Amino acid sequence: MERNWLREFAYEMALNGLDADNLADANTAYLIASWALVNNVEFLDPRAILSVRNSMRAAISNSPDVIAMSNADKQIAAETLIYNTVLVMANRVQIAATRDSALHAAAAKHYGDGFRELGIDLKALQLTNHTFVSIR
Repeated sequence: MERNWLREFAYEMALNGLDADNLADANTAYLIASWALVNNVEFLDPRAILSVRNSMRAAISNSPDVIAMSNADKQIAAETLIYNTVLVMANRVQIAATRDSALHAAAAKHYGDGFRELGIDLKALQLTNHTFVSIR
């Protein structure tokens, strides 16, 4: 039986207090899932997820760029983030199942490089109960 990644994603989102239809929550999911893959973290504290979600919601609701977006553009952005998060989830599951260090290294490089292009060094962050903190 094939896995239904979108169903699993929606379940995980709801389980962690995230709304798959919310752009900030989609950003939160992608950031945290990518961070966990890059840093080889298996367990994520639900309190940390909610804290990052709250910070992301505040930042996005005050972003002039997001405010200027049409609802359709916000929907496209959220769907793109959801798709990318599902890919991160699939990679994490495959890495955990196979313990394939080469796959992990390649995936970590891919997601790490993508966030570095945005000015975020995922390796330099630690997720606490309250938020991400710089460890470098």
